[in-house]
This record gives sequence, C-alpha cells and structure tokens, in this order.
Amino acid sequence: MSSHPLNASMKDERFRVLREKFHFSGFRKWQEEIIDTLLTRRDVVVVMPTGSGKSLCYQLPALLLDGVTLVISPLIALMKDQVDGLVQNQVPATFINSVLTPSEQGQRLREIQQGRYKLVYIAPERFRNPGFMGGIQSCRVSLFAVDEAHCVSEWGHDFRPDYLRLKGVVERLSHPPVAALTATATPDVRHDIITQLGLRQPIAFVAGFDRPNLRFHVKRVDGEKDKIDAIVTLLKKGLRRGIIYAATRKNVEALTLALRSNGYKAGSYHAGMEMESRKVVQDLFMEGTLPVVVATNAFGMGIDKADLRFVVHYDVPGSIEAYYQEVGRAGRDGEPATCLLLFNYADTFTQEFFIDGSYPLRDMIERTYEVLCDIGTDEIEMTQKALAERLGRSKSNEMAVSSCLKILEKAGYIERGSEGEHQARVTLCIEPKKLQRRVEGKSNSQKEIVNYFLDVLDGSKDKTLLVDLDVMAEHLNLSPEQLRRHLSTLHQAGSMEYRPPFRGRGLKILSRVPVSKLNINFREIERRSLFERKKLRRMIDYAYTDQCLRRFILEYFGERITKKSCDNCSNCLHETETRTLRTFTPLESPAILGRDDINKSSLRARRPSGLAAIPSRKGGVKTPSFLTGQAKKERIIKEKLPKKFPEELGLPFHEDLFASLKEMRLKLAQASDLPPFVIFHDRTLRAISHRLPQTTAELLAIKGCGEFRVSTYGDQTLEMVRVYLRRHPEAKPLSEPLSKHDGSPAARPVLKKPSGGSTVEITWMLWEKGMKVDEIARKRGLTPSTISEHLAQLIGEGRSIDLNRILSKERIALIEEAIAQAGSERLAPIKAGLPPDVSYDEIRLVAGQYVQKTKGENKKV
Repeated sequence: MSSHPLNASMKDERFRVLREKFHFSGFRKWQEEIIDTLLTRRDVVVVMPTGSGKSLCYQLPALLLDGVTLVISPLIALMKDQVDGLVQNQVPATFINSVLTPSEQGQRLREIQQGRYKLVYIAPERFRNPGFMGGIQSCRVSLFAVDEAHCVSEWGHDFRPDYLRLKGVVERLSHPPVAALTATATPDVRHDIITQLGLRQPIAFVAGFDRPNLRFHVKRVDGEKDKIDAIVTLLKKGLRRGIIYAATRKNVEALTLALRSNGYKAGSYHAGMEMESRKVVQDLFMEGTLPVVVATNAFGMGIDKADLRFVVHYDVPGSIEAYYQEVGRAGRDGEPATCLLLFNYADTFTQEFFIDGSYPLRDMIERTYEVLCDIGTDEIEMTQKALAERLGRSKSNEMAVSSCLKILEKAGYIERGSEGEHQARVTLCIEPKKLQRRVEGKSNSQKEIVNYFLDVLDGSKDKTLLVDLDVMAEHLNLSPEQLRRHLSTLHQAGSMEYRPPFRGRGLKILSRVPVSKLNINFREIERRSLFERKKLRRMIDYAYTDQCLRRFILEYFGERITKKSCDNCSNCLHETETRTLRTFTPLESPAILGRDDINKSSLRARRPSGLAAIPSRKGGVKTPSFLTGQAKKERIIKEKLPKKFPEELGLPFHEDLFASLKEMRLKLAQASDLPPFVIFHDRTLRAISHRLPQTTAELLAIKGCGEFRVSTYGDQTLEMVRVYLRRHPEAKPLSEPLSKHDGSPAARPVLKKPSGGSTVEITWMLWEKGMKVDEIARKRGLTPSTISEHLAQLIGEGRSIDLNRILSKERIALIEEAIAQAGSERLAPIKAGLPPDVSYDEIRLVAGQYVQKTKGENKKV
C-alpha cells in the first residue's frame, strides 16, 4: 500500500480539529501515532483498553481526508450514541441500520452520495444487500474503520459471520486505508483480524491491557439469595451507578424485580424486549435518571458513560475476553470502580448450554437441511421457532436451529435475509379493468392504490407483485399504517390477496444436494466447540485462582507481568470468603476418609474428581459450598471423618460399575483434553450406578445427563451398564427412597426460592392479578410453555390454580380420564391415550391437579 508523508500543515490542522471539534487539548497515548499513520494511508490494527479513546483515532482523520469514512459497528446502541455526540459537535455524521425504514435508508444513501456526511456508521449486515453495496461503491470512501474488529475472528469471543464480508467490501471500494479496532484480542485473534480483513502490511498498535483503577473481586455464592445480598451490600456502600450482567433473560427480569423490591431503581435490558422499551432504558441510563441496568450482554457495547462505579456479573461469562470487555465499561473517568464476579459453579452449565447451541451436532445440521429442502420452494419464510417445531425439537433448541442456519449459509447452501427487509405480496384477483370499475365509488386512496399496482408495477390478474410498502406509501403520500389499512380492506373485499411482510428472517435455498454430500467441515465445528469449552475453563480458573486477579487477566492477554500483587483485588487484599485453588482434593482422598497421617501437600496435588475439598488458610480442608449444596455457610472438614455427607452420597450404588464408569470418564476426558467432571460429575455416575439405565430415555431422566452429554457420551455409558449387567445378571436397580413424594412428574418436590426473586413466584404474582398464560409470557419475555411449567410447580406446592381459566371443563375431564387409565407416573403413556392436539403442557397441569386431588381424597379416607 502506498503511503504519503505527513506535512507540517496537516499536523497543525489535526491539532486544530482536536481542539475545535472534539474539545481536547492534547492526545492520549498512541492516538497521535495512529492518526498520523491513517493520514499517510496505511492500514492499522489497534488494540487499546475500553475507554482509552479508540473512536477518536478514526473520527479525527475522517474530518481531514477527502470523501466519507465508513465505520462498521455491530450494535445499534454504539451507532446512536456516537452519532449523537458527533452531531452535537457539529460533525456531519449519520448511521444506516435496520431501525430505519427502507425509504429512510435510501434517502440517507443518496445524501452520502451527495457528500453531506463525513462519517457514516453502518451495520455489517447491510452489505448483504447488493443494491446497498452498489450505492456505497458510487461514493468516495477515504477511510474504512472496523470497530469491535474481534467480531471478524472465529476465535474471538463475539464472532459475527457478517464481518467476514468486509474483506470483499474493502476490495470493491478499491482498498481505502483500513483501521481495525478492538479492546480485547489475544495474539491469535489479532493475527486472525489481519488475515480475515485482508489488511496490507498493517502497523499494529497494542497498548497495555491494564486498567489500574479497576478493582477485581470474586465472591463465591451458594444461590440466588446470596447473589442478591451481595449486590445489595455493594449498593449500600454507595456504589449506586453501574451495570449488572446476567446470562439469561429470566435472570435479568427476576433480579430487576428483586432490586426494586429492595428499594433500588433498576431497569431491565435484553434482546427479548421491544426495541422501543430498550431505547427508553438506554436513554434513561445515559442521562442518569436510571442508575442501575440489569442486562444480558446485548447491552453495553459502545456505551460511553464515564461515571460507572461498578460492573457485576450475576452469572459467570463464557470467556476472559467477554468478561474483560464488559467490566471495561466501568471507571472510564479514571476513578476507582469495582468489578465483581458472583460465582457459583452451577452457573457454568448455562454457558455450556450456549456452547451446545452454538455448535450443534452433525445430525441436527443435516436434519435441518433436509427439512428445508422438503418444503418444496426455494424462497422460505419460516421463523426459527416454527423450524424447530418441524424438527421435533423443544423450544430450548431454537438457538441450535439458528446455528444450523448460519453453518448452512456459510457453506453456501442457503442465504438468509435481514430481519425487516421483506416485502409484502399482492396478487390481483380480478381483471384490471374490472378492478378499476370496482373501486370507482371508493375513496381516492383506494383508486390510487389500484392504479399504482396496474401502472407502476405493471400488475395483471393472478400475477404476484412484491411491494415495498414504505416506498409505495411515500409515493402515494400516505402513512405506512394508512396504506396497510387500505390493503386489508381491498383484501377483505376479494379484490386482491394481500400478504403482509414476513417479520422474521426469510431464507433462500441456493443448492440442493443429498445430506451425505454436504460439504461442511464437521470436524471444525467440533474443534470450535472444544475451543469454547477451554475458554470457559479458563474463566472458571479465574474464579478459583489464588493468585492476583489482575495478573491472571493480563497474562491471559499475553502481557508479561513482573509484579506478583496488585494490592487491590480480592485475592491480594484477602477480602474474599472464597479464596480457592484451581486443583481440588477428591472426596476419596485419605484425609476425607479419616486417616490422620495424611501429608497435606498431597492434597493439593490431586486432580479434580468427585466432591472437592480445598486447603484453607487456617489449616484443615474447606469443602466448596457449591458442591455441598449448603446455602448458609461452607463446611470446614478437618482431617477426620465428617459427621455428615451430602444426601446424594448416601444413595446405595453398584461400586464396581461406578469404578468402571470413572475409568471410562477418565479416558474420555484425556481424549478431549477436558477435566473429568466436565464429562460427568461423580454424583451423576453414582446415580447411573444406582439406577442402571438401559435406554437413552432412562439415561436422560438422570440429573446431570442432559441432551448434549447423552448424545456425546451416551452410547459408551449405556454400553458400560450393559457389560456390567452381563457380568452380574443378579444386579438390579436400587430403589430410591420415595418417602417425601410418590415419584410422579407432577408430585416431585419443588425447591422454593426466595420470595420476590424467584421466577416461579413472579409468575404466581402475575397469575394472582388475573393475567392469562400468554399475557404473563409476553410480559416476562418467556414462552407460554415455561409459564405452564411454573404453574405446574405451583400446583405441586399446593397452590390453588384454577385450571378453568386455561382449559375447558371438557378438556380437563378428557385428560383426567386418560390419567386414570394410564396413571400419573409418566406423561408419555397419558399423551398416547389422548387426541394429538392435547399438549404436554396441558397434561402436566391436569396431572398435577389430579395428584393433589387424589392425595386430598386419600387423607379423607
């Protein structure tokens, strides 16, 4: 790439722009060097901590170069905030994303071509549209800035396939200088950024990752109550402005309600909310009216709010990169800020679920492709939910369906459209002349609509027309809503068939081949899954480490640290109650089994296995509370036999089978380079040795045997059980005590969560207000099926749920009759005796009520 030396007048000019437009008196570290490099038309890779001024590195050159600077940004929030700030400084800037209507996007594109803007923020998915790409090519692009550049790397923590198009976009724009910027990138990710964007001899600027004003804390917690108590304690210390990240929408809503019930102003933000609701929360937060936002990771990227005093992670994130980027939103003003991770090992299974959904198994990818091809048309308008139902998958697999579609698109077998870009379809039902006569006595608007179809779109009988409603409404001087009403009226009159635009993301099949011929690198998908699990493991290591937390993070990003202590993280200050080691002592160790002559150093050297114990600072051994299940305090076990073991350890089990299963687990772990407990926990192996499952369904019924584990390790596990039974034909499943419940699905005990903070309790409160199931689901951003499960749990607790508000008396009687014949122990036999339209949700509710009613009658007898 040719470069041009920077002359003295240009140097003077950049200082003038810095003062007059951005109101700074001087540059921060590296800013001046990066800006000068871009002004000499060289590519750059910039890795600088959040809050260090990356945006200025491309915003200032944009005002000095001829033409327009395109800024690729992944989130709408980032575009809005930065464009608002630039416009306030009288910098001509705008954005183009899916929030705008097609006509608004077209208008802004024309204004860009006319040279009205110096900076234009663009969502990467816009480049899927050939028309948009053609319009951009006609502009003079002087600089191409890729913000959050780690999104282009499949090895980064936030890979977005649309970023892979950007290399081709740069080539079609005749290679303007490219600035790739990110706050979090390991050396491998930096190399991938250069390759995937096609940068030519770029100069890399990698500033230190250290943010000295951030105070890192890890607090081990036993459950939701502990988490809420920790957050309330933090807020009571005066740290009242910040972000709390939770992994799921459910946790976001429940925590927001809990904080409000404790008297704190807090708002929710997640992708399940309406765009307008999210905008209101973001605006209130930015202006300071709303001090706390509880959010999924959909919130925060690009949020430039300097005075955040804390970032709390309610659930463990999936990687160190994701964690460091999110905590980096605190303390941008340079003042001290707290970064608190509330860690419970059980939360890691949520991240495992996300990994399973992101990297589906080969069978599911092939089945998804088969179902799409069986639809019979190349243009498909079907939501992911509908596709999941066709696949026979549960609602929880919609994420995996989405991943299957991304994989098929990347391989070139399908092409997905952007949400909101779909056109309406109109088919004229009668001959044009008859249609014109039919609307003669109607309103002028209906006449103009008919003439538009006939004259502008050259419509004829039975011809289907694709209509951009925004363009048509603008042409006819109508609002989009007025146009939709008139089209509905004409549809009802039989003059035409009107199909509104599809609200989801449609897709097009590009190639049809037998599934056995799919050219997809399934090994690579498996490798990616393993890579993500290793990154999660490093995040778990961070939660368990006893070394300086700041040092741990900086070394992860490749920095060489000589100082062993930062003197302000929870480990260095000895403030955490849960200072732990990354290596555990298994329950089977002699110390736990009661031998007094154990060498303590040998405890530290053991590999993870079973119930772990951790050496404590005061001597003796501390058992992590997340493994014992105790909610109030951690149990300290001296080097003696403990008086009590956790309940699951008291179950009888076939010891020889348990030993064989552990050997199998060790081999699988070594082959996958994973800790053994990630394959199966000891308590799961004990449960298998207790129940002796012989089918996949029986294995799935055991706690700890989720769909991914069973699909991955189920065959080997069941084979071990079968081999054991062949060698020991006398072996029988050991009956589990049923003193507290009768074993039926509806009657199993439900662990009650803290009032107010429990997701089930929230459903109960809304139900008591008279809301319907679908209303509760919409309000909470959950599915009706989930709400039905909540109600079934409440029935099991003995709460009074009037099912007549959901089902007719006839429907209830029909299901009760099937239960009386099949019994209430299992739902499948009940379902088999009912019409196909009776759902499992309905059966679960009625079964719960039936069991409660039966119990009541038995008591009377």
